[in-house]
Amino acid sequence: MRVIVTGGAGFIGSAVCRDLVGRGGFEVLNIDKLTYAGNLASLKSVEDAANYRFMKADIRDAEAMWAAFEDFRPDWVMHLAAESHVDRSITGAREWPATGLGRRRMRVIVTGGAGFIGSAVCRDLIRRDGFDVLNIDKLTYAGNLASLKSVEDAANYRFMKADICDAEAMWEAFESFQPDCVMHLAAESHVDRSITAAREFIDTNVTGTFVLLEAARRYWMGLGSDKAEA
Repeated sequence: MRVIVTGGAGFIGSAVCRDLVGRGGFEVLNIDKLTYAGNLASLKSVEDAANYRFMKADIRDAEAMWAAFEDFRPDWVMHLAAESHVDRSITGAREWPATGLGRRRMRVIVTGGAGFIGSAVCRDLIRRDGFDVLNIDKLTYAGNLASLKSVEDAANYRFMKADICDAEAMWEAFESFQPDCVMHLAAESHVDRSITAAREFIDTNVTGTFVLLEAARRYWMGLGSDKAEA
């Protein structure tokens, strides 16, 4: 399968690229503009792989995007390129905040962490220094704990089988784990299922996201002023 990954030099994108390149049966074209969020050093382990290519380009460049599709002829696109730093959306600042991720241990909740992208993110975080991970997954058809076999016994990893629509379970997760960050990747994403099982999409993608946000808001409002502002 030929896969284009946009934003593949970013934090999540690079983890996805490494995972795809390391698997059998995938050819990857990584398209990244290499702004403040992109770092090719995170792809050092796969840069010479026969099934990996890199293209420095802006996704807003229509001509470049067409050239990529025409030349690579992908079967699939994983679109991960995005501006995602909240402070930048307000100030336009170009530097990572002074309290950057590497300064202290960070406790991260990953929802949908047994899925295809989520498991790659969990593995990457757990292998890095300075992260404690709580993986919350309902383990439906899309979740597979076998993809986390290599990290399941790590001291900085926990797994919680739960539905993000379960408000009590989500609050318990926030209250006990006390996260610094949440990466919300749990979602119904198979287009054919959106037609045959549309209610599940509404429940998970809309209601579940709302429940998770409410738990996060409740947790945040209970923090001391210094930690809440951080």
